[in-house]
Formats: sequence, C-alpha cells, structure tokens
Amino acid sequence: MSTLIGIAIAERRITSVDDPVTRYLPELARREAGFGRITLRHLLTEMRSHSRSRKALTSAPIRAAGAKTFPIVACSRTLQAGLEILPLTIFIPVSNIVFARVSGRAAAGPLLAVSFLVAGAASLALVALSPSTPYWMLAVALGLTGIAGGFISPAMTAATVNAAGTRHANTAGSVLNANRQIGSLVGIASIGAVLAVTPGWTAGAALSFLLVGTAYIAGALIAWRLIHLPERRQTTATTGPVPKPQPRHGRAVSWPDRSPSEHGISTC
Repeated sequence: MSTLIGIAIAERRITSVDDPVTRYLPELARREAGFGRITLRHLLTEMRSHSRSRKALTSAPIRAAGAKTFPIVACSRTLQAGLEILPLTIFIPVSNIVFARVSGRAAAGPLLAVSFLVAGAASLALVALSPSTPYWMLAVALGLTGIAGGFISPAMTAATVNAAGTRHANTAGSVLNANRQIGSLVGIASIGAVLAVTPGWTAGAALSFLLVGTAYIAGALIAWRLIHLPERRQTTATTGPVPKPQPRHGRAVSWPDRSPSEHGISTC
C-alpha cells in the first residue's frame, strides 16, 4: 500500500501523505465528520486510534456493491453492528424452552455432547471469516451456536444436579454457576488478548473462532466420556439385562400355586 501511494504521489494523483482521506473518498465525510481529521499518513502507519476508520475504508467498496457483509467489519458504528447481531440471540432462550421438552426423552449426557459438537462445528466454520463474508453465512453459524448454547447450559445443570443427588443439589448448582461465570471472564479475556496481539483484525477473529471451536469440541469429548458413558452404565446396572423371549410352544409351563384350569387355560 505504501508503494502504491508513492507511485500515486510520483504521478501527481495524490499531493501528499498528509492529505485528508476525505479528499479522495468524500463519501466518508458523509458518514462521520471525524474522518476529515484522518490523513493518509495515519492509515499508512496504522495508528491504533484510527482502526475504526480503517474498517470503514475497507468496507466502502463492499457497501457500494450492495453486499450485506460481516457487520463488525462492515459497519463503522458499533451500535449498528450490535443491532444486526441482536436478532440471532433469540435462539438461546427458545432452545432453553425446547430442552425442557426434549430432556424427558433423552439423557443429559448425549444432549450435552451433541450440543457441544454442533457449537464447535459452527465456530470452526467461522475460521474462514473475511470482510467479504455474506451476512447470511454469519447468521447461520451464530444461529447454530445459539441453539447449541441454549441446550448446553440446562444440560450441564441437569447433569451436575443428577450427579450430586438431592442432598447436594443446591451446592452443585451454585458451584456450576460460579464456574460458568469464571469461564466466561477467562474466555473473554483470552479472546481479547488474541485480538490484541494478532496483526490484522480478520486474522485475530479467525484465530479466536479456532480457539472457541476447539474448546467446544473438547467439551463434547469430555461430556461423552464423563457424563454419557457413566449414565449408560448406570442405566444398564439398574434395569439389568433385557430377558430373552421364550418360545411359546414345545415347553412345559410351571404353575406352582394353582392348576392350569384355575387360570382359565384349557389343558388341551
């Protein structure tokens, strides 16, 4: 980019690197008056205080083409980006309600493992994220993550309470909630650190989604190994082996208390 700017200056297409960017991209001035204080030198040196403006510059050709792209990169305003992602959060409470009906038909272990697996696959799909990624692809990935997350939370609660028993159910629920809060804080701090040290916002986002997806996949393996398999062994131990069906003919039937005729069965 610096070489191209140098060529443009040599050809007198650009006067100086101290020119405001709005001289060459006047549509930015209509977006926000603050762009008038940003020069080409600011962008070439990648000053962190102007990172938001760089995102707007990057997305300008995409917006001009009429494509609806990844909102965090494409929008110059954080509020607009948040409003575009907000509808996707509806999947979380809806799947919470659905879990209440599904949990009566399936154990918490497999539900938790499958939900972790779906969230991991959706997160790993976002590793290929770029400023030109269509919004619908982001919506599908985040929607699947929200649906899976709506199952993960109550499934973890059910598995923890079942393991603790009625006597320690309250303590188990409290410990689970405390660990979830700690995990959220550690996760947010970790992703923030990754974004801070990774050169380029897109590369940082891709690495962040890779870490998130890997954590989800690890959770699926742990849930399968430590929750589902013990549940299955416990169910087998409680119910016992399924008895084999006996042939209906060719074998005598014992009636210790009464004779066959007292049961209303013909001796023929």
